[in-house]
Amino acid sequence: IAKHYGFKSGRDADKFANVGYFNAPNGSPVLNNAMAYVECKMVSIFKAGDHELFVGEAVAAKMLNSDKKPLPFRWDDYF
Repeated sequence: IAKHYGFKSGRDADKFANVGYFNAPNGSPVLNNAMAYVECKMVSIFKAGDHELFVGEAVAAKMLNSDKKPLPFRWDDYF
């Protein structure tokens, strides 16, 4: 799942085509089988080298499937 969303740009592909999802209260897409979601509003943007760091304030959150396992990042799983 992480590779599907992380290795291509949304500018080049519709990442939600043929994927079940719903919109959270403020319009953010949430995968149907997600463990949970947190929706944020952006409050700050900071320069961080050649990137930008976006800081958000949580405005909505919900646990959806407590029986699901979290998706932790492990370098060896992706590269």
